[in-house]
Amino acid sequence: MKMPTIVGALVVGLLAATIASTPSIAASTSGPGDLAGDDTLSVSEQELLQSGEPVKVLVDAETGLPVSVERLTASEIDEIIAVPSSQATTKTAYPNACTSVRGCWRGVALPSGPPSQSIGFGVGVTAGTWNNRGDFWVPPGLKAKICWVSNQCTDRLYGPNVLIETGGNVVGTKVTVVKN
Repeated sequence: MKMPTIVGALVVGLLAATIASTPSIAASTSGPGDLAGDDTLSVSEQELLQSGEPVKVLVDAETGLPVSVERLTASEIDEIIAVPSSQATTKTAYPNACTSVRGCWRGVALPSGPPSQSIGFGVGVTAGTWNNRGDFWVPPGLKAKICWVSNQCTDRLYGPNVLIETGGNVVGTKVTVVKN
């Protein structure tokens, strides 16, 4: 009998037609307003994120999508600027080298000892394993996308002037930094 072959061909054909007619849902990195994840933010949070003002964005550590956006306070900005820095080398990731020209993945303070070093990232894509990571500061002139264990990443390039918070202690695996 040829019936199963014909039915199978029809199913495959319908599936292909459906996929071909469905609009692409690939995530853009061009701006905050054109992503499906923005439906998790209020209109005022979306506007604040696009304003260029220093803000902190809390992302869901399981999905990478933004959960909330708030203005950074003056004391929070002072704390970010006060992070110690060191001289640049030929590397892309710089231990304890957070400056105004590098993205900075700050170390988390552990109950059993001192905080982990903060790590500065220059322009480019850097893969590695960085334990005990907290928030990530994207300074003026840059945009950044961060990834952590479980192959989770932020849904876009954030920045400039954005503090990305994952809500806790993560193991970083990849950072992409681009000029704005």
